Amino acid sequence: MPSVTGQYAHPGQFLRHWVLPEREALGALAKRVGISRQSLSYILNERSGITPKVAEGIERELGVNKETLLAMDLAYRAQNKKKRATRQK
Repeated sequence: MPSVTGQYAHPGQFLRHWVLPEREALGALAKRVGISRQSLSYILNERSGITPKVAEGIERELGVNKETLLAMDLAYRAQNKKKRATRQK
C-alpha cells in the first residue's frame, strides 16, 4: 500500500499508527502474539520485518489480516532493496 508520497510503509509503522491498542503494554501484547517484547519493539520501530509466525499472531490478537502484513513487508523490502541498488551505482 503506497502512502501519499508513493512509498510503501513498513508494517510496523502501520501497526503503530493505526492498530495498536493505545494503553496496552508492549510486553503483554508481545506475549499474546507469541514473541518477545524486544522483537515486537523492533517491528514497531521499523528495525525488523514481519515473519509468517508473527503475522499469524498479530492476526489472531489484533485482527489484521496476515496476508496484508506480509504483502506490506515484502513491498517495503523490495522498495528499499531497489533504493540501495540505485545508490550503489
